[in-house]
Amino acid sequence: MSSTLLAKTLFEPLETVGSTLETLSSVDSYMDVNVFDLASEATSALAELGSTLHEAAPFPTIRWTSSSGNDPVDSLLQSRYRTEDYGNESDATTSDRVKVRDGVEVIPLGLDGATRENWAPTFRVLREFVEELLLRAETVVRRVRTLGDRDARIACRSVRRMLASIRDVLAWSVAGARFVDRRADNGADAPIAFASWASDTLTGGNDA
Repeated sequence: MSSTLLAKTLFEPLETVGSTLETLSSVDSYMDVNVFDLASEATSALAELGSTLHEAAPFPTIRWTSSSGNDPVDSLLQSRYRTEDYGNESDATTSDRVKVRDGVEVIPLGLDGATRENWAPTFRVLREFVEELLLRAETVVRRVRTLGDRDARIACRSVRRMLASIRDVLAWSVAGARFVDRRADNGADAPIAFASWASDTLTGGNDA
């Protein structure tokens, strides 16, 4: 990418998905909502995330470790993006891995220097977020099984499949090298092709 990627760029599409899944899983009746349009909004957001990950590759070598409450970046991410209450925050403004832009703390994902270390906590919290969303997506898929709109049912299953694909990409620290080799798709369908490839490659072609 031409400029340094910020962690929030990876989380914002998932927040859109979370809002959509919250609506689809909590509404009393699907008579008053357009399930297909909502699910399509979620798949578009996931395609955007997939495209960003594809463009950002190759990633630095990521050493997977357990979450540490002493890491200011991990604490900042947990407090912003996890749904459960996270009460072990540290002062991120004192870290050279966190920048302040327009009065807001941002987390750059650099390829060298101190911000290179931001990839591990970002991918860890991102994966936890995706796993939470995947549970909600599975609930939605079960709820829409009796829905008469076949396209809506397929769209909801697509949300679940794309979440599973991205979860597995984040779980495989070696995936970065594979992203570089997967350059066949350069058109408008590239993000969807990314999700399909990730699912086929990392989950064995199963509709996870």
